[in-house]
Amino acid sequence: MRVYVTDQLVTLAVTLLSGILAGILYDLFRVLRRKFRGGRVITAVTDLLFCLIYACALFLLGFIGGGGVYRLYMPFVSLLGCAVYFALFSKAVTALLLLFADFLEKIIRVLLSPFIFAIGFAKKTAIFLKKIFYYKKKWYTIRLDRNLCLSDGGKTFAKTEGHTDETEKGKYYY
Repeated sequence: MRVYVTDQLVTLAVTLLSGILAGILYDLFRVLRRKFRGGRVITAVTDLLFCLIYACALFLLGFIGGGGVYRLYMPFVSLLGCAVYFALFSKAVTALLLLFADFLEKIIRVLLSPFIFAIGFAKKTAIFLKKIFYYKKKWYTIRLDRNLCLSDGGKTFAKTEGHTDETEKGKYYY
C-alpha cells in the first residue's frame, strides 16, 4: 500500500475546505437564531443540529476524502479551516446572510399579506356579526304582560291599567 503525497495534500485541502464550510454553516445558524429570537430553545436546537451535521461531515470526509481511512490530522485541519474562516470572512458573510434573511422575510410578508388581511377581515366580521346577533333570541320573542287581555276573539289587544307601550326601551324586539 502506497501513500502518495499528492493524495495527502488533496485530503488536507478538502479537510480545510470542510472547516470553512462548517464556519459558513455556523454563521447560517447564527443568523437563524437572531431572526427567530427563540432564546435557549432555538440556540440548543441549532447547536445540536450543527454538531450532528459537522460530525457526519467529518465521518464522511474520512471515508470519501481519505479513501476510507480517517486520519488524525483531519479534525485539527478542519478546526483550523473554521478558525481561518472566523478570522477572515465571518463578519462579511454574516452581514450578507442577514441581508438575505431580511430580503426573504420581506418576500414572505408580501406573499402572506393577503392571507393575513383575510384572517383579520374574518375576525372583524365575526365580532361584528356577534354584536348584531347577540339579541337574536330576543328578536323573535314577544313578551306578553299580565295586564294585557284579549278582546274581539283574539283579533285585537285591549290595554289595561298600568300597561306601557311596546316600544319601551329594552323590553320588546321584533
